[in-house]
Amino acid sequence: MTSRRMLVFWPFVIIAVAVLWMAYTLDVLPASITELLSRVWPILLVAIGLMLLLGRRMRFGNFLAFGLSVALTVGVVAVAYSQQGNQIRTDNQKPFTQAIDPQINTVNIVLNTLNTEIDITPGDSITSAISGEFVGSKESTITSDYQTDGSSGTFTFVETQASALPSLEGLGRGKVTLSLPTSAQIAQLRVTIKGHSGNITLDPTGTRLSELNITSDSGAIALGPLPDSVSKLTLITGTGTIKLGTLANALTDLSLSAGAGPLDLDASTTALKNLTIVASSGAVSVILPDKSGLIGDIKASGDVTLKVPPTIAANIQLLGNTANNPTFNEGDYTLNINKILVSRRSSEPQMQIKIDSPGRATIQ
Repeated sequence: MTSRRMLVFWPFVIIAVAVLWMAYTLDVLPASITELLSRVWPILLVAIGLMLLLGRRMRFGNFLAFGLSVALTVGVVAVAYSQQGNQIRTDNQKPFTQAIDPQINTVNIVLNTLNTEIDITPGDSITSAISGEFVGSKESTITSDYQTDGSSGTFTFVETQASALPSLEGLGRGKVTLSLPTSAQIAQLRVTIKGHSGNITLDPTGTRLSELNITSDSGAIALGPLPDSVSKLTLITGTGTIKLGTLANALTDLSLSAGAGPLDLDASTTALKNLTIVASSGAVSVILPDKSGLIGDIKASGDVTLKVPPTIAANIQLLGNTANNPTFNEGDYTLNINKILVSRRSSEPQMQIKIDSPGRATIQ
């Protein structure tokens, strides 16, 4: 800026500061704007100092000073929201209960939450209901809905912010505690979590489910021990990890999709027939059951370690980089021209496994 342009620039700055100050004293600014101004106003002094320091000493010095001031303002605001957003809030508590009709055997739970932890536990075995509590920020607005369609019921829980630019003082992390119905007629449970950045902890102990499906846009999923009744399990998280507890002996169908790794699966005590694993980031380690008939498909971005029981004859197809120099016992397998590890234990394979990864494959 030239000296003449600077003379025009400063009156506008003074007028803008005066208008904001008057709005602040009259208490007409939103609380969120007032809080931000109270944090960033010293940057105005920094901007003036930079312009006096750089404006006459280098070409485009005033533009550089203005740009640095804007970057500093953005940084201060981002740090303020990040620090406050990680604080645990307890000033907003909303309990909820939804009874489940006796004819319902499939329950769909849709949770649309923000920066919120989700803890799912078994409920009362006497009362067939979805119950729980939200504890979080006063900036969060909570709504819920329940719809039925034949033998299926859908419970929807939604957390939104009252303002597009929430108050810093009211911002923070929340927690939803949700109790699952444990009545005998509930056989299938599907939980869908949207718009969420917290972690999910799920304990299905005490339920009588035969099928459990958990899908989350983001956040880690930690699964407790499964009841023996579960035969089908699906866990999907877009960006988080998956941590498994003890799997049910009756489990026959397992599908896992994790956005982060590593992913460790011990299926040695199960009756798996169908296994699908997608690991977008990290290594995968799998211990297979000592039962025949399994068909598995493993896609990973890192190394894959597969442990096959010594009594099982498995044929393992290798795709991607896993076909190059896999590690295996040559007394148990032969690597043919089609990059398939053919078992030497029996002429009739008892398992069919496919591994596709840019990493290395180790077959034990």
